[in-house]
Amino acid sequence: MAICCLGTTLKQAGSKDAFRSVDHDAVVAFAEAALERGAQRFALVSSLGADPGARNFYLRTKGETEQAVTRLGYAQFTVLRPSFIDDQGARTEYRPLERVTLPLARALFSVIGRTTRYSPVSAEVIGKALARVAFDETTERVRIVESETIHAYAA
Repeated sequence: MAICCLGTTLKQAGSKDAFRSVDHDAVVAFAEAALERGAQRFALVSSLGADPGARNFYLRTKGETEQAVTRLGYAQFTVLRPSFIDDQGARTEYRPLERVTLPLARALFSVIGRTTRYSPVSAEVIGKALARVAFDETTERVRIVESETIHAYAA
């Protein structure tokens, strides 16, 4: 089993090419290396809305990455697609938009339900869900797990 949580931001990467080299090329290279070393299962943290046909560069890159890993032919490939990742203040870089929207999202989803498709997902919840999918007995060759199910797996 191999688990990949690799990812960056456009701001951190500095360019679209640099972003793609991390979020696509490095992820696919890791998946290839793990397969060559005998991994039969692969789990990847991607993004809600990932789609190789998306107009949004970030979502298109995530979708193309999922597609490339799927083509590698793992016996079992699980993609976790969390919504907004709630870092609970752990990130060191200044992200003003997140610092404003995250408290609002927390408040909103505490009222309408924390396990909806768009509710923020903490890194801890993602980690618990990854541990569960890594050792479950699924027979699905490719499984997509979105935010509400990520929350359920972590419970």
